[in-house]
Amino acid sequence: MQQRDLLALPTAIHVMRLPDGKHRQQVVAQGGWPAWGEDDSTLLFHRLVRGGEEGGHGAGEGAQQGGAEGWFSVLQVRLDVPGDEGQGGQGGGKHVDGWSGATSKAETSAGDGEASIGVGKEERLTPSGLHALTPSSAAPSPCGPFIALTTRRPPSPFRHVELLHLPSRQLYMLTQHINPSANHYSPSVAPDGSRVAYHRCRCAAARDALGNEGVGSSEGEAAELRRQEPQAAVLEARPLTLQPTCRDCEGYYVESMATPLPPSAPLSLIRVAGLFPALSPDGRLLAFILALSGAQAGVYVVPADGSAVQRCVFKGPAFGLAWSPAVPGVLYTSAGQGFAPEAAEVHVVEVSGVGAWLFGDGQKGEGKAQAQAEGGAGGPGKEEGSGDSSTGCGGAGGVAWRYLTLPGMRNNAFPAPSPCGRWLVFRSARTGHKNLFLMGAQQGERGGVWQVSEGAWTDTMAAWDPWGRWIVFSSDRDKSKGFALYAMPVVLPPHSAASPAAAAAVAAGVGGAVSKFETGATGVGDGASNGQEEKRQGTAGQQQQGVVCLWHNGPWGRVNHAAFSPDGRFLVVTADVAGMSADPTAYPQQFQPYGEIFLLELNRTDHPPQPAAAAAAAAAAAVSSNSSDSDNDSVRNSSSDHGSEVGKDGSAGQLSVRRWERLTFNPYEDGTPSWSHHMVHPAPLHTQRHRVTCDFDDVGALGGGVGV
Repeated sequence: MQQRDLLALPTAIHVMRLPDGKHRQQVVAQGGWPAWGEDDSTLLFHRLVRGGEEGGHGAGEGAQQGGAEGWFSVLQVRLDVPGDEGQGGQGGGKHVDGWSGATSKAETSAGDGEASIGVGKEERLTPSGLHALTPSSAAPSPCGPFIALTTRRPPSPFRHVELLHLPSRQLYMLTQHINPSANHYSPSVAPDGSRVAYHRCRCAAARDALGNEGVGSSEGEAAELRRQEPQAAVLEARPLTLQPTCRDCEGYYVESMATPLPPSAPLSLIRVAGLFPALSPDGRLLAFILALSGAQAGVYVVPADGSAVQRCVFKGPAFGLAWSPAVPGVLYTSAGQGFAPEAAEVHVVEVSGVGAWLFGDGQKGEGKAQAQAEGGAGGPGKEEGSGDSSTGCGGAGGVAWRYLTLPGMRNNAFPAPSPCGRWLVFRSARTGHKNLFLMGAQQGERGGVWQVSEGAWTDTMAAWDPWGRWIVFSSDRDKSKGFALYAMPVVLPPHSAASPAAAAAVAAGVGGAVSKFETGATGVGDGASNGQEEKRQGTAGQQQQGVVCLWHNGPWGRVNHAAFSPDGRFLVVTADVAGMSADPTAYPQQFQPYGEIFLLELNRTDHPPQPAAAAAAAAAAAVSSNSSDSDNDSVRNSSSDHGSEVGKDGSAGQLSVRRWERLTFNPYEDGTPSWSHHMVHPAPLHTQRHRVTCDFDDVGALGGGVGV
């Protein structure tokens, strides 16, 4: 779906009776953001105007006459509401000017005998050459009624509030005179017409009209309207709530919010001003991606309580984050450009030596010595570095990084460690399509790579079951289900499974040799579709069984970025199951203006591993590692409490979704969740100790005419 399709949503406008909501009737087939005009028989709305619709009566300052269509405009339509006398409305059943006599089908109960509302001809109020959106209800003034709306006047990148004088159709700039270098949204007018309220970001990046730099308000702003002459349609605005301090400009990098779950469910929801947030296993540090590109691109860490400014630990474009559950201070990420094609150079990277010492708490370099001892040698080219120089972070001494995938292997991303830290599952396009692969966390690709899914589709964003028995991932393998959530039983490579070809390729310093093995044919049920087992046909003609679809939202849906709860009984995902919560034209630019966080309760027929058994299995593996240098036999943590991976014994049981619950309710894209067993109670956290600017853009498609 392209951005113009997201902006021009196929929404209709209905009216209904109050207080019972009866006689619901569609009055506008295509439009959004409805508001009442100068009386109860006039309805205002905005719409992306297609070619052939009439222009407005006044051009307004800066508008282009006769421009090509593809501009959002404010329109009005008059309604003839029958039998409205005595209801308090001003329509009163009278014949309205411009009424064409057309009616639309009313959604009424059979035999209620109520006549349909007459719908007049739609009239465009704003011209081509600028975007006009989100009209307010009309308010009175001595010179006639007016409304507030937002505009984008190319080539300006900022959205501003303007006033539209309805009798003359003349536009008057408002916030351009108050804060010209900030975006403003969703205006409303006081009933007496004396004030206009609107939203803008907490701090402005440039000086406002009064010379205050970076001045802002915590929630919104208002302007008082002063009329220069009693009978003139000229309005002058002055700000009411400019604050000369920057206290309210301190931004939260971490915010804790309550969830709709009952008190018996001790779950808090932490919102982070960054991408791919992940809490460290000890709960002390929060890692996140500050930006996907540009000067701030890279991996950053901050104390989980937000008590200090973040520190960079890996510089450059990166996406996807996961902490090692076994080695303290180790992070895994994907270095390279996100949303890149199969042939792009993207690598799985290990970042080590990340500890509380970065913030003056603990011994410098904690976790680094162990990581270096286990890390192995680097490969050809720039495959490893330190925080002192190569990462470009400046001052993050003691932090080191290394590639785990070899040069030339295409688009390797979204690494996820196994519960005991021995294995990484990741997606790679090395065979032509983005499928799932396994490699050891210690030696990386040099110890061998095993393909666990294969097909002409995308399998990505994998997560490992804390019990070690399932890998969940997102895939578009079944086009009728869109990008759905799937699960496959874990089957580890056999002992010393690296093929001679793979060993020779690694010895020669090149990649490309991949060992393949089938996933286990375990009985599984499909809790989200029809209860049938998914069977996947690989490109090599192999039939791999045991893959189950857990949750989907139809052909165009998306269910992404799954994460297990620490106890293995729940999943959290970001999905578009709820559609859109608000008109995307009323908010800043977002990559995709949909996606909420959902909690999925799982049906599992297996049982959690016993701690004693897990410890015994880890100890046995540790003994075997003393007699072999193979990455398959190495154990990074011999006392894992998280459970152990299983073999081909079919012990994964059955997995399906029992029920789901929505956790977030907002108009923004909520994504890339992770889950920690450390509880952070819903309360305000410490703020960053530096100035925050208006670092967001208005909707990019509004920079000119929107293609139609």
